[in-house]
Amino acid sequence: MRPEELAKALGVSGKTLRGWLRRRFPRTAAEKSKWWTLTPAQEEAARLRFATPWRRAPSRKRMRVTTVALPEQVHRRLTAAATEERTVMTELVRQAVLEWLDRRDSELVEKDEPK
Repeated sequence: MRPEELAKALGVSGKTLRGWLRRRFPRTAAEKSKWWTLTPAQEEAARLRFATPWRRAPSRKRMRVTTVALPEQVHRRLTAAATEERTVMTELVRQAVLEWLDRRDSELVEKDEPK
């Protein structure tokens, strides 16, 4: 099976699938200029990886939009994580901030409790 055929069947772009395949299954220099026919193992791995459909961000109702400037390396890591989780970057940031605030709040409560 060709990557474009599989991408269509999985509901992702060919570019997304090929990028993932290149990272996961690097090809030799000689193979790079030839048509890519997927092995059964590559096809199965791609089907597992892209089985979960993309999640949309929750409604922005009652939310405030905040801009966050990130160092380039952190942005690349966040982009890769969002792609891997098949969600939008803002949702990952929202989850991380909420987890951090919950940890912080529980640590503050523990500090204030008498021993």
